Amino acid sequence: MRTEAGATSVWVLDPTSMTVKAQSIQVSTADGNEAVVDAGLQNGDQVVISGVHVLTAGQKVSIFGAAK
Repeated sequence: MRTEAGATSVWVLDPTSMTVKAQSIQVSTADGNEAVVDAGLQNGDQVVISGVHVLTAGQKVSIFGAAK
């Protein structure tokens, strides 16, 4: 998760293009490495959890350990 200008967001993967986009979310509680997201994500969304500090919108990514 990241907070910018008072808004909380996460990086979500577009599996078709293998690129990321920032998705605004609403968090009810957060404690350490766990958070409860109330809104902003859909069932099945893949959220980036590693290397988020170096991502930019539209950047191509790969899934660690995925078959190539």
